[in-house]
Amino acid sequence: MPIPNLFYGHQDALMRGASPTTLAVGDSWFWYPFDNLLGEIAGSRPLQSIVVAGYNGSEASEWKGKYADSIKTTFDMYARGPLVKALLLSGGGNDIVGQTNFPKLIKANCSACKSVPACYSNGQPSTALDKIIGHYRRLIKLFRTYNPTAAVVLHNYDDAYATGEGVFGPADWLKVPMEKCSVPVSLRKDLFADLVAAFGKAQDELAAEPGLGKIVALKTAGTLTVRQWANELHPTPDGFQRLAERKFLPALDLVW
Repeated sequence: MPIPNLFYGHQDALMRGASPTTLAVGDSWFWYPFDNLLGEIAGSRPLQSIVVAGYNGSEASEWKGKYADSIKTTFDMYARGPLVKALLLSGGGNDIVGQTNFPKLIKANCSACKSVPACYSNGQPSTALDKIIGHYRRLIKLFRTYNPTAAVVLHNYDDAYATGEGVFGPADWLKVPMEKCSVPVSLRKDLFADLVAAFGKAQDELAAEPGLGKIVALKTAGTLTVRQWANELHPTPDGFQRLAERKFLPALDLVW
């Protein structure tokens, strides 16, 4: 049953007569069908309404490609509205995981590596994260042409476990590419945690840039317990609820 104050895409928002207080652009942390961050946020604050663009599996790089039209249409329809006080962004995770993206970050053979830094390819992970932050910067600048005052809220995911588990069976997001590149088992958890921390630092630097308006970079890493992961990339419903209650709702209550 649809959540009354959560609208998936501008067509759903138009059909159901949305008057959003918040816009969102994101990946499966906003779109995951079994529960997600926006569902927890909207369910906890029924007087606030959210319209979201993007889709499951979307990459930040697709904000200017595959999803550019839907994002622009959403902004055209709603971003100038006087009720809109926040834009939530969730992106970048899919830009670095999987058999195509993850091996670009690390050496082809990490078997002899004794530390996380030793696993990285030259210039990584900063090169990959700079590209992701570039997509964030571009989208925020676009949003600012519509709305100069709303807060833009970011998050840096959490320290996932390379279990090989997917939504409906095995996945190749973390464990498979780490195995392909012979990352020692003892380094796998720390390697992804280091990437998440570096992403958070890059978001902090973005938030401090002049001319982008109010940006809130939430440190979500370290919020979830091992039992609050449904698979390699997605929290359980309890995990999403924990993230909403401990990180997102306190930040949003300050701007709504």
